[in-house]
Amino acid sequence: MAAQQGNKMAVPKRKRPDGEEGSSSSSSVSTPLAEGRPKRRRNDTTLVDTIQYIFDALRNKKKDEEVYLCEAFLRVPRKKTEPQYYEVIKSPIDMLKIQQKIKTDVYNELEEFCKDVQLLVDNAKLYYAKVLFLAVSFAQTWLGFCCL
Repeated sequence: MAAQQGNKMAVPKRKRPDGEEGSSSSSSVSTPLAEGRPKRRRNDTTLVDTIQYIFDALRNKKKDEEVYLCEAFLRVPRKKTEPQYYEVIKSPIDMLKIQQKIKTDVYNELEEFCKDVQLLVDNAKLYYAKVLFLAVSFAQTWLGFCCL
């Protein structure tokens, strides 16, 4: 039973099966935290590094000293300013979305990254006839990496 201290009852702490105090668990088997739910797998560092290297090369490629080839592809147009873009393009993607996927370890294989970059190029070719030259230059740079 609990001992009384003044007007309050002191309740002894429960003991974990492995002898540690403070747990209210009634489990008789101690299991590591990772067994309770699957731990998010960190992709192979080499794969992440490779994808980041290719992405950085694409992002930093310049048409001339002042214009980056990827400028037109950094962000998809806003729905308010160019709603027709979303009528033509069914799967919008931009460089920032790809970068976010790299940082959050979404790509499990290089092919997944390649598909997103190819989608970016295809979307640009389909919608942006006025910046087709940039899309073609960007695509040529991209194909240079695919054929490594």
